[in-house]
Amino acid sequence: MEELLACALLYQAGLFPAGPYRETLDFLFRDDPEDPLLLELEWTAKDMEASVSLLQDACARRMEGFSPDRFGRMLMEGLRVIFEEEGMDLREFGRRAYRLWQLLPGPLQKQQPFWSLSYADDPMSWGDETQSRELYRDMLAFYQRKTALSGDHLG
Repeated sequence: MEELLACALLYQAGLFPAGPYRETLDFLFRDDPEDPLLLELEWTAKDMEASVSLLQDACARRMEGFSPDRFGRMLMEGLRVIFEEEGMDLREFGRRAYRLWQLLPGPLQKQQPFWSLSYADDPMSWGDETQSRELYRDMLAFYQRKTALSGDHLG
């Protein structure tokens, strides 16, 4: 569910197309067609606004089974691709990243690396794009550092 929420929020913030969300939903639904949430999401998949809203509500209700680390890794990987490979204008990236932060479930907004989404574009207001880039790079590397420090390497 964490990957699905990451794709949905990236879409809602204008950072991803709808395709990755729909592909992830289809994959999860094929794996568990009896899941009532996945069934409802499949029915609303053509109306992305409704689908994303439903998913946000469901994840907020299920936070006890939700893995912030798994979600964060997936979200940061999606952002990394956009930041490093897509070449989006830094100011536009900052606006959309802030929108993404606003869409996050409340408990996650105050945790790193998510909190960085709320302020990493601030230095651009005084013309310091370099500092904003560094803040974003630091945010995107959060889980890589965490893995290196813990010695836990995902395969």
